[in-house]
Amino acid sequence: MNKSPRERRQERTRQDIVEKAFQLIRENGLEKFSLREVARRADFSPAGLYEYFSDKDDLIRAVSIESANRLLPELEAVPRQAQPDAYVLELCLAFLRYARREPTYIGLLSRNNPCVAEQFEKYTLPDLLADPITRLFHDAIQECIEAGVFLESESSGTLDIFYGLWTMCLGMIFVQVNLFLPQAFDFEAIDRLALGTFLAGLAHQSDDV
Repeated sequence: MNKSPRERRQERTRQDIVEKAFQLIRENGLEKFSLREVARRADFSPAGLYEYFSDKDDLIRAVSIESANRLLPELEAVPRQAQPDAYVLELCLAFLRYARREPTYIGLLSRNNPCVAEQFEKYTLPDLLADPITRLFHDAIQECIEAGVFLESESSGTLDIFYGLWTMCLGMIFVQVNLFLPQAFDFEAIDRLALGTFLAGLAHQSDDV
């Protein structure tokens, strides 16, 4: 069904508010995030924002979705590799590059995304696969298992491997963003070595059986 001019204007206004909020969080962090400042930048009264968002958390959730939407095309652009485990590695590296460039994403991720490690067991596989980014990683890992590159067992199924990779990536990016200056290390090379070693270990499991 075609949207009315009013609905299209509302969508544009909502997106503009999300963009202003995204920029504010990027500049000042979540701790100093203010609806009043978002309203000022968007030329709204603070009360006017409630026409589009129910509360502060609702707006932050929308910003989190926007950040994820910017990441997804970069992951989808990762070229397929001859070996499926090499493709998984490149997906992880693309994720880390984006997170270094947009460190705000990690703060938003830990606030809103069900894939955070401490919340992980609260969610079922269907919950996780509802997220397109999670689904991309899941399908790539599943392809490795189906190709016999990774051994599937009670302790190394698709979800287990995803958990390992995801928590590794989150831990690595947290340390990189919060504890080290960008020029301190060649993060790309270190990430490739660490993640490659993890993935190689999964492949060796298959060789040993």
